[in-house]
Parts: sequence; structure tokens; C-alpha cells
Amino acid sequence: MRPLPGRLAILAAVLLSQLLLPGAAGQQPAAPAPAPAAAAPAVQPAVQPSPQASPAPAGGARVSQLPAFDGVVSCAPFTILIEPAGGTIQPPAVAAGAAPNASSVLLEAEPDASDAVSLQVAGTTLYVSVSGDFETRAPLKLTARIPADRLRRAAARGGGTVIVGPGFALPAGAPPLRLSASGPGALIVRNVSAPAADIRAEGTADVFVAGRIGTANVTGSGTGVVVLDGAAGAVDVSLDGISKAYVNPVNGDVNITGSVTGLSKLLATGGRCEIDGPSFSIDVPFFSADFGGPRPCLAISEDALPSARARWTCGLRVRARGEQQCAPAGAASTQPAPAPPAPAPAPATAATTPATAPTGTAAPAPVAAAPTPAAAPAAAAPAPVTAAPPPAAAGRRMLNHRGSAGSDNDSDSDSDGGDDSGNDDDGLWWPFGTWVHTDDSAAYAASVSGGGQDEEEGGGFSYRATSLRCEGAQQGADLEVAP
Repeated sequence: MRPLPGRLAILAAVLLSQLLLPGAAGQQPAAPAPAPAAAAPAVQPAVQPSPQASPAPAGGARVSQLPAFDGVVSCAPFTILIEPAGGTIQPPAVAAGAAPNASSVLLEAEPDASDAVSLQVAGTTLYVSVSGDFETRAPLKLTARIPADRLRRAAARGGGTVIVGPGFALPAGAPPLRLSASGPGALIVRNVSAPAADIRAEGTADVFVAGRIGTANVTGSGTGVVVLDGAAGAVDVSLDGISKAYVNPVNGDVNITGSVTGLSKLLATGGRCEIDGPSFSIDVPFFSADFGGPRPCLAISEDALPSARARWTCGLRVRARGEQQCAPAGAASTQPAPAPPAPAPAPATAATTPATAPTGTAAPAPVAAAPTPAAAPAAAAPAPVTAAPPPAAAGRRMLNHRGSAGSDNDSDSDSDGGDDSGNDDDGLWWPFGTWVHTDDSAAYAASVSGGGQDEEEGGGFSYRATSLRCEGAQQGADLEVAP
């Protein structure tokens, strides 16, 4: 084969290079092209899980389905609300787990406080008490729901306040509604209708009843105060010690009778009122006389009727002393494990998984910055679980704070300046314990004890309750229990 001439060889080399170079050049840009296309979607999953991890898991409410009950007795030092089943504040958890007209209990509190609350049902009565020590600066709210026509009893035996209603209406022929408070407790009944009621205030307790009550028996002893606003039928009053009773009848035809001894007083805004007062005789030289017998009640205006403020508990330290037995002996405990709060950590753990997954795949520098903000919400998510249980609208105020004024203005300390295990010698002793008032900012401290008063009461209980400052934005009107 003869070699090509020089010019032809050069021309052949140029043609060959033109055929080979375009193919190589066409393949070179094709390799980088898929890389950006694959990198672009890789950034998207790193950004998407971030908003999904931000919501805090709900929790903190303990919904208890108990045997049916138509009465509540509180031996606890915090506020309890009794409202008709199907009330306006009924949460979805109750609506989903119980019939609309069933009795149930909703407890909203921090875990330590919730675990220390004991619920027992004996007969048809729910007994609420504390089973151990706890300390909380958050709201503690317990709501018991009873069908509106089945309420039979409400009693405050501890240092707390029991609030009833509004909205209960008992049918004609129902047994007398039993309303009582003892020790330093208080009972506030709002807009309740009943054909008959038995109302008692003992020790330093106060009982406020408003609504429409048919016949009523009112008993007061110690320094107790009873306010009956809405008496529609005959009222029989029995007062002893230095107790007081206020009666506001619905019209002037209501008969108010009874007896008053000691330094007690019966005050009425109207009606036909005549009571038997203490009788005594004076027999001295040149003078002899008998005093006492029937006398009229003290007349007052409706504006002079005492009123009560219903507020939630917020900030409390409790030190139990010995065995706490509020319910009758042998009553089965129905205190369930706080099941609703338990699943709360699960969403936080699940939210953390997608946030950390992109970290391993984010090799390029632009993607490495994306997981950093995604991980921050996941770490912060568990914190709201502790703060979330109690709602913002809550607060605390103990009623009936009688006793000696303490000198300790620090709300974190006991008013007597001693430890919780010592005796409280600086207070004013009443049959159910000591109630010591410091000031409004420091709130109150009390040593409360109680024993069985009849066959339906427990063996006894004893604890020291100290009010602590409420942390958070719960102030002013937010502390009130909505009517």
C-alpha cells in the first residue's frame, strides 16, 4: 500500500478529528447534568420534616372513668369543680370515652401532683384525697361531672374549696341535697335548683348556696357561716358557737324558724322570721327577771349578703402525715394510672427521627446546614410536655382563712417558720386543725386533719398544705372559675 501524499494525510487527520471530537464533547456535559438534578430533590426532604416536628405533643390531663357516682366528698386542699355532665368545658377526651350523661373525672395537673391525688368510690360517692407528698407551682384542676338531675351530695372536708354548678336541677321528690363544709374548707353552690336541702357549716367553714331551694335545714357551729340565697320554702335554722346564717327568701311568705345559742346570729332579708334565742334569768336583790324566748331575726338588705370568689388552685405544697383515709374503710381505690399523659413522649421521639435522618444523607455542604434548624425543634419539643398539662386560665385562692397572722412573708415557707413535721403551735386551733393566714401575696398555710363524722366517712386524714406562688401568666380574671 502506497503512502498518501502529505496534503492528503493532513486532510484525513483533520476529518478524523472532526468526527471524534463532537462525540467526546457531547458526552462530557451529559455527566454533570444529572448531578444537579439529583442534588436538587435531596435538599427538599431535609426541609420538609422540620415543620412536622415543631408541634408539641398534647398531654397532662387524666380522664378517669369510675363507677357511677352522684356525690363528691373532698378531703383535699385544692379546688374541685362539680358540674353537670355534658358541660361547656367538657373536653373531647371525655366525650369520646364516655356517654354524654355519665359521671366522670378530669384531672389537669403536673405529673407529680396528679400521681398524689387519690380517687375512691364508695357506694355512690366519690372521695377525693391526697395519697402522698407533692409540690407544684402550676395549676391543679379537678372537675367531676354528674348528670344534672342526679346530684345528691357535695362536701368539703379538707382545706380546699368545692364549687358546685351552675346547672343542676333536681326533680320533685328527690331526697334532700346534702351540702356541707367543715374545717377550713368552703363550699360554693351556684344556680342550683332542688326541692329540699340539708346545709351544714362546721368549724371554720363557709357554705354559700345560690339558686332556688325548697325546704331547707341549716346548721352552723364553731365560726361557720351559711349563706342561703334563694329560699323558696320553709327554712329551719340551728346555730351554735359564734356561727352566722344569712337567708334571702324569694318572697315575703317564706317562714324562717329555729334556734340560736351562744353568740350566733341569724340574718334575713325578708320573710316571716322568728327564732328561739338563748334563755337566761337574773335574780339579784330587789330584781328578778327572765330573758330570752322567741325574737325576730336581724334584718339586712340583699346588698349585705356575703359573696364568695371561686378560683382554681395554682401553687401548692402538701406534706401528708400518716395514712390518709378519706373514704370509708374498705372502699376500693379506683385511682388509675395516668394513661393519657403516657403517650405524650411518643410524638416527640417520632418527630426527632426524621429530623436526624437527613443528617446522614446530607454530605454536600449546602444540605448540611438544613438539618441544624430541624434538630432544634425536636430538642425543644419535650419541654412543653411538662408545661402543657395545665391550661393558662388558672389560679388559686383559699377561702375562709381564719387564724393568727404569721410573720413569714415568703410564700415558699411555712407560716409558722418551722418544718413540715413539727407541731403547729402558733395558730388558732379548731376541731379540724390550724389555719394560718399570712398575707395575700404569700397566700396561706394550713395543717388540716379530719375524722369520721358518720358511717359514711373515712377513718381520718392529716396533712400540711402550703400555698406557693403560681408561676406563669395566671393572673387577675384568669384565676376565676367561669360561671
